Amino acid sequence: FFSIFHMSGGILGGSKSFYKLDFGFNHYSKIYKSSIFAGRYKIGKIYDWEMTNLKDTQYDLFYLGGSSSLRGWDMLRFKIDSNGNPVGDLFRILINWEYRFPLFWILGGEIFIDGGILSDTFNLDKLNSFMWDAGLGLTITTPLAPFRLDFAIPLDGSSKNWKIQMGANYIF
Repeated sequence: FFSIFHMSGGILGGSKSFYKLDFGFNHYSKIYKSSIFAGRYKIGKIYDWEMTNLKDTQYDLFYLGGSSSLRGWDMLRFKIDSNGNPVGDLFRILINWEYRFPLFWILGGEIFIDGGILSDTFNLDKLNSFMWDAGLGLTITTPLAPFRLDFAIPLDGSSKNWKIQMGANYIF
């Protein structure tokens, strides 16, 4: 279990004042010998955020997409504007499940499914917007870290193209 609390502005000063809460939980279950089922669950909310200048960089917002969140979408491009630019939001749920297994020598495999939602607020109606991707990956174990090559596709049919994601270490 992990949690992050971030406060900006207020008594600290600065151009923006808001509070950011982010909670998460990871679990790992041994299935057979060296095979593992792993899961990650994250939920986050930003409070008291005011969208005063839409042109400034909003790096404190939540974003999804890429090798460390939803692998079926390009980096930070789960939600985009009409120009194809990343759009962040105030509320996020992220779920990752994967089955990791050895293949031979230093090679391993993984089968995964990722799900997520970005929204301006949380309510049960928004859960209908939950999006999923699925895929498979190849891992190479090195003394430094396992390196991953993941292949994923959104399950909503919005794209027929598989995304290729590379990463060092496991996603979680």
